[in-house]
Amino acid sequence: MTGPLLATEAGRTRDVPDPVRVEELRALHSDLRLIAQDLADDVLRRRVHLVCARLAALGTSPVEQPSVRLAPRETDVLAMVALGCSNVESARRLSLRPETGKSYLSSAMTKLDAHTRHEAVVHARRLGLLP
Repeated sequence: MTGPLLATEAGRTRDVPDPVRVEELRALHSDLRLIAQDLADDVLRRRVHLVCARLAALGTSPVEQPSVRLAPRETDVLAMVALGCSNVESARRLSLRPETGKSYLSSAMTKLDAHTRHEAVVHARRLGLLP
């Protein structure tokens, strides 16, 4: 998932993520979360959520374990927001009522100490909760 090398101020190089691949990773993460919601088997659903967590951690290097824990539905809604979905579209994709989706987003924003949808997504990505 890396692109060209970029020189840093210290003279070292680091990989620059390929933006197309990063967006594909984000779309795959969201798709898997949508699939997980339709699974009747709790064990399989938990396994898919674990895969989602591993995908979210790719490309991030959190210094420490995230101190924020989001509920699965809060993460689902945030993943839809990260794709650019409105509250109504997020709720529709997740088979939720719009008010319920908005409530999950609000709860996630509070936990992430974010004041806007965009800020919530940025915080979640920095913590490795979203790819």
